[in-house]
This record gives sequence, structure tokens and C-alpha cells, in this order.
Amino acid sequence: MSLVVESTGFNGQLNCKDALFLDGDGGGYFNNTGEDISVLLRVKEDHDGAEPSGNSVSAINLIRLASMLAESKAEHYKRNAEHLLAVFEKRLKALPMAVPLMCCAADMLRVPSRKQVVVVGERNSEKFERMLAAAHASYDPNKTVLHIDPNNKEEMEFWE
Repeated sequence: MSLVVESTGFNGQLNCKDALFLDGDGGGYFNNTGEDISVLLRVKEDHDGAEPSGNSVSAINLIRLASMLAESKAEHYKRNAEHLLAVFEKRLKALPMAVPLMCCAADMLRVPSRKQVVVVGERNSEKFERMLAAAHASYDPNKTVLHIDPNNKEEMEFWE
């Protein structure tokens, strides 16, 4: 899962992930909602194998989101990322090679992304597509590209 805000712009379901997957007691994210009775276990995966774990991706997404926002919104997501990393602290210290993406998240928390490009425009316009192509023309793993549609009221309220 890529960062919802970066890949598609604002999505009204940013808090939906927490409602469905967050372990409110122990921290971290489960890999399923717990609503399917045929699934016997709700695990909080941390191993980054061929696919990174949901918790590693979530940690990076929370950190990147915190770097894009200001004040209390930024602090909220930063605290969530810190708590998520704290949940897996023993694993990070004892076996970092099993959680490489989570290690990247810990590093990102220490030195957040400083390069941000904000592309504002109607998503279906040719001009917007050209601006977006220009923003992605060069590779930079520390760059965050935000897409904001000024006609989307919910999206505009989120970024205010």
C-alpha cells in the first residue's frame, strides 16, 4: 500500500485503517479486521520479506504524512509513528535484518523528508497531468509529491 495522500490525493478513509486494523490496546496494526470468522488469528506482522509488512509500510506512511502537515495534525501522525515503532522496538534492536523497511521508517523519523512538491489542479485536466509528470520526472526517494484538487472541498479542508 502506498501513501494514500501521495498516490491519489486526499482519501476520506485515512482514519478507516485505524478503525479497522489498529490494535488500540497493544499498538501496531493487525493484518485483518477480525470480522471474518474463518480467519482464526489476527496477527501483527513485522517481518519484511518479499513484501514489506503492513506495520512497516504504516510506519513510513505515518512519518511521511506527519512531514506534510503542520502543527497538531503533524504531531498526531508523528506520535502514532513513534508508538508503532516502539511496539516493535525489541525486534528492531534484536533482528534489524528481518525488518529493513521498519529500520528505514526509524531513520525517516529521525530525518524526515525535506523535499515536497505540491501540485494543485483539477485531476482530469491535461495541464495537471503535465505538472504531475514534471514533478515525477526525476527520481528522488526523499521527495514527496502531493496532489491537491481545489474543487474537492473535503480534500481542501484536510490540508487547511
